Amino acid sequence: MARRAIAADAIGATVNVAVTALDVQDVTAIVYDVTNLQATTENYTLSYVDDRTGRQSRAKVITVDPGETGTATLYGGLNRTFTAKVCPDTSPCVVIGPVSEQTP
Repeated sequence: MARRAIAADAIGATVNVAVTALDVQDVTAIVYDVTNLQATTENYTLSYVDDRTGRQSRAKVITVDPGETGTATLYGGLNRTFTAKVCPDTSPCVVIGPVSEQTP
């Protein structure tokens, strides 16, 4: 099951985020779908924290045009839960969790 969140500022919604975790061989794939609801292109920094170990992942930056959806995948350990983080350059971060794997 995907976890979803929408971030908003005083003007309205700025980003729609869905995060899904899936077992992929010997890792968990943490898939981020980020929809830019703004009128300008935006950079998003994606990362997660492993809820068991407290380890933070390396960040990955994606660029998404207005009205488009960008997808990126980060990888973590098996049988874990994660707290996902999506940080736009121009607004506060969106934190989603816990996210845990599902068997495809």
